Amino acid sequence: MCEPSSPKPSVVPEPPQPQVGSTPASRRRTAEGASLFSAHTHESRSELQMSFRKYAQTSIDDFVEKVLPPLPPGFGEPTDAVKKVFHKLRRGSNKRAKALEKQGDLYKWLSMMTLPKELSSHETVAFQPLENVIADIKAAVDACQWPDALTKPAPAFLYQNSGNTTPASLHRRDSNNSRPDVCFVHSSGQVAPAQKPSWWDIGFVGEFKKGDSSADLHNDIQKVLWSLNIIMREDPCRHFAFGFTIENTTTRLWYCDRTQIISSQAFDFSKDPFSLIWFILAALYSDETAQGWDPTIECVLENSHNRSGACQYNITVHQICGKDSVEEVLYRTESLLSQTGADGIYGRGTHV
Repeated sequence: MCEPSSPKPSVVPEPPQPQVGSTPASRRRTAEGASLFSAHTHESRSELQMSFRKYAQTSIDDFVEKVLPPLPPGFGEPTDAVKKVFHKLRRGSNKRAKALEKQGDLYKWLSMMTLPKELSSHETVAFQPLENVIADIKAAVDACQWPDALTKPAPAFLYQNSGNTTPASLHRRDSNNSRPDVCFVHSSGQVAPAQKPSWWDIGFVGEFKKGDSSADLHNDIQKVLWSLNIIMREDPCRHFAFGFTIENTTTRLWYCDRTQIISSQAFDFSKDPFSLIWFILAALYSDETAQGWDPTIECVLENSHNRSGACQYNITVHQICGKDSVEEVLYRTESLLSQTGADGIYGRGTHV
């Protein structure tokens, strides 16, 4: 979706990376076992990625319209909503100066005037201005007039620069050293986002590189797929998950469920801010069900003040009683026996 300009299709590097295909990725079953999480993290990442022969890739237009979580009803028609935010960013408001300016063929985010690849600082620092860009988008949403004042959009997730923080894990305590560069954390998560993110409270997860070489792309793909795999493995509540990778300004969006991985074609957010805005709105404002959580399963902590404690699940089953009556029956799990069936992205994701 690129009103300002049209991104060119990207070519994914050759193996050992996954190859782009029009069908869901085939997989090597030997990687879908307990051994996947028994090795060191970098070895497990490589093993996971090598299990993917192909993954589906679609245009950025199709991805934002058909794959991204839908925007809440308070935004009205999605394309019109994104246009409204885009124009507000370019014009500013009474309370906030404009945040987006066109310079030749490029759009400059005034909160991110220097490109990451031009900075000598570490990538975690180089991409910190993106947090200001997201703040500008939220401010533009607040300044817009929406169809229904009673359902004015409110963020459900918070952006967190987490490159130096390892998210909390219930199941990988001894080998849990993965640190995604950034994530969108549920604002009402069971661990306060200001304290520390947890894998089961993460919506979108992202990886950055200052450079935009094939090696940088390969590294980002490997890491984002690993993070998506952890999210799907950690939490039985998750049906699917989203991610994103950025190399300098080259951006790709990612989706995975238990049967497929889908990547968008690359777009340059300095040429196509429209797609970036749509993605950020979906990551911030769409609810947990739209981002992959099963509303019929609820995580229950044995110690609500300490995430390191055991976790059980309330499972709601809808039972037909009579001709027109449906009764909700609540079941509680007692203990986790095995989750090796959920080790890989592909499969049934069975937790016993």
